Amino acid sequence: MDGWISLAAGLIGALIGAAAALAGSVIAARDTKQARVHNALKAARDERMAAYAQLLTAARKLRYLARGESVGGWTAEDIKTELSTAQYVIEMLAPKQMVALGEAVRADTLEYAGAKDKGKDEAERARLREVARAAVDAFTAGARDDLNLSS
Repeated sequence: MDGWISLAAGLIGALIGAAAALAGSVIAARDTKQARVHNALKAARDERMAAYAQLLTAARKLRYLARGESVGGWTAEDIKTELSTAQYVIEMLAPKQMVALGEAVRADTLEYAGAKDKGKDEAERARLREVARAAVDAFTAGARDDLNLSS
């Protein structure tokens, strides 16, 4: 009888050990998956933040250039390319609202930048500059919300 009890105790111990090992494996796999998802979400957020900053920086350079200020040797075409490139990245990575806000920044900045060449008078150029700046403000607010930076 003692043999059967030992055998049963050994079998129960083995089953408990196997169940504990399986539970530990499942928990470790879940934690690893959660860590991968967290890291992927953080990487995507960081990519969006970089694209948002690139768009805002290019828009500012183009506005400065349109006012006749120096922008470190950049040409208007270089800056327009940078502006569009940032918008393309935003279109691939960002929510629809941010895509629309980014497009408004791009379009309104380009409109302001080309106003002088289109013969717009000083008052109209000033108005277009304010429109472009308002688009930047809306984009910045949207970016803060998207990146969870709002206070």
